[in-house]
Amino acid sequence: MATVFIPSQMRDVCQGLHQVEVEPGKVRQVLLQLERRFPGFLERILDPNGNVAPYLTLLIDGEEADLHGGMLAPVGADSELHIILAMSGGTGWNKGQGKGGRVWGGWA
Repeated sequence: MATVFIPSQMRDVCQGLHQVEVEPGKVRQVLLQLERRFPGFLERILDPNGNVAPYLTLLIDGEEADLHGGMLAPVGADSELHIILAMSGGTGWNKGQGKGGRVWGGWA
């Protein structure tokens, strides 16, 4: 089983669970499993066009899903899928800006 880690801001729709075990498959299939188990989950993840919302990134085993096919990226039986909310605000860093200007969960 693959493990999906739910950010604290989305746990209200997942019965307060920090992580959820799912069947392996493509990212889209994994997200659909979560929607079936927790109705309303996809509303928090996808934009109106069915793409991952711009304020989120999905990491599969520590790598951005977008680098491996996005919604078609494979999530293996032993994989970890982390849903990460982008950090925003502030005026940037005084000593070196994060690579690409994005900071995910406090990591540059």
